[in-house]
Amino acid sequence: MDEAEIDVVLACSPHNVQYLLGGYRFFLFAHGTVMGVSRYLPIVGYVRGRPDRAFLIGNPLEAGQQELEPPWVVDVANAAWTSRQSAELAGRALAQRGLARARIAVEESFLPHDAHAALAAELPGAVLQDAFAVLEELRAVKRPDELVELREGAEAVVGSMRAVFGQARPGMTRAEVADLMRIEESRRGLSFEYCLVNTGPSYNRTPSAALRWEHGELCCLDSGGSRHGYVCDMARMGWMGDVPERARELLAQVAHVQEAARAVVAPGRRGGDILEAAHAAQRACANGGGMDFVAHGMGLVSHEVPRLTSTGVVSYPADHADRPLEAGMVLSIETDLRDPELGLIKLEDTVAVTPNGFEAFGDQGRDWNVTG
Repeated sequence: MDEAEIDVVLACSPHNVQYLLGGYRFFLFAHGTVMGVSRYLPIVGYVRGRPDRAFLIGNPLEAGQQELEPPWVVDVANAAWTSRQSAELAGRALAQRGLARARIAVEESFLPHDAHAALAAELPGAVLQDAFAVLEELRAVKRPDELVELREGAEAVVGSMRAVFGQARPGMTRAEVADLMRIEESRRGLSFEYCLVNTGPSYNRTPSAALRWEHGELCCLDSGGSRHGYVCDMARMGWMGDVPERARELLAQVAHVQEAARAVVAPGRRGGDILEAAHAAQRACANGGGMDFVAHGMGLVSHEVPRLTSTGVVSYPADHADRPLEAGMVLSIETDLRDPELGLIKLEDTVAVTPNGFEAFGDQGRDWNVTG
């Protein structure tokens, strides 16, 4: 905040509110924010250098949860039923603190238009700017408790995949496979987010009931579940029947690229080294021309800091490619190979930077998982 010359941060996104409150997220709106004639919009206000002056604007229904899980913020106003009311209350809280003309960083991508207008009306002398970069950098290095969430989440996703592969039978639709993933992830304490399913030679990953997984075909499961808000995204391969030698060779090439990328993960290493190592390994593979590789940060948001490439499937600047990795950062490292005969072959791993190198979370099931 000092470097950005910001006096106050107002966080209103679910992930940043949870982060600033040390893990608290109102259970009633954990998966959706529509409410009455507006939406649930919590706001955490943090005054630079003065945590004692922080405040939380919430909803009246939160009182019960806060009684059992009291936030560290002393000044709590559970009084907002609309996004406009949340902003008005935040503006008044800042005015009461003598910050009516302050430089205030807001989450422009998450603050609704009516709330932004209400805040500006309450504080006409204030300067409003974007809080995105400040809050992103704050979340870059994970605390020990966050690493536990991501480790256990990755293990739960992979465990769910292996359970699904064990239950699969020829002729199952992709929709049935994805539904099994939902059940297995829920059984392991995750909130199911999505499951991309490839079967046979099709590259379309939609979990459709129109396509089936037949004997002699591959299945790629790429699924995300969240554990207490932390995103866990992994990909593993299954084969219905006896795995042919060509399939083993192609997955071995994908694993080779993954290992090359993982090997350079260490504190102090340039983030872009991961991409360079992967691309060098890719060029050495017989089928490297059909591969795609990407690495990105993971946490409360998928594709968060560190952001290492501007050429991935999700578009953003490679702001951290030339910056050193730090212990506590968590990365998703993923390689896929598209073969016209067999289909999509992919591994996606979750890797944490440790003081001495890296630790891979949920590192099971990386070979062919045979079923049927």
